[in-house]
Amino acid sequence: MKSESTSQGSPVRRTRRASNYIKQNSATRSWQMADQAAAMKSQMRTKDDQISALTAQVATLTRSIETLKKTITCLPAMQQGGEQDNRRGGGRKEEKGAMNLGGYCWSYGWGPVGHKHCSENCTRARDGHKTEATGDNKMGGSTWQPKDSH
Repeated sequence: MKSESTSQGSPVRRTRRASNYIKQNSATRSWQMADQAAAMKSQMRTKDDQISALTAQVATLTRSIETLKKTITCLPAMQQGGEQDNRRGGGRKEEKGAMNLGGYCWSYGWGPVGHKHCSENCTRARDGHKTEATGDNKMGGSTWQPKDSH
């Protein structure tokens, strides 16, 4: 008669098989954990890049808000009307039409005449005109402002 331990292998043999299984399984799990850690590290880098981009956007928006605040402060004076002699800083006759209150054009200064007129879309640019010029960064452009009619 064979004993139970003989038919299923000796207890020592079963212990070795279990030990080998645990070692192999542990190695596999270690690799899986390493892969997961690498994936998490990559995801964290992506999130850090996204946070940096959002921070830059917030800074840009904050600067835009400051520009708008300054423009709003100037609006009451601009709404009173332009110069009485109907001339601008360069001596060119002012165009007829509504002023773009709060707008800035390198060639014509603050409140240029024309719907949405600004440096970027100026159709009558003077020599040296810079389309990138804004109220915050005039780039050496006109500083003309409508006179307060008080």
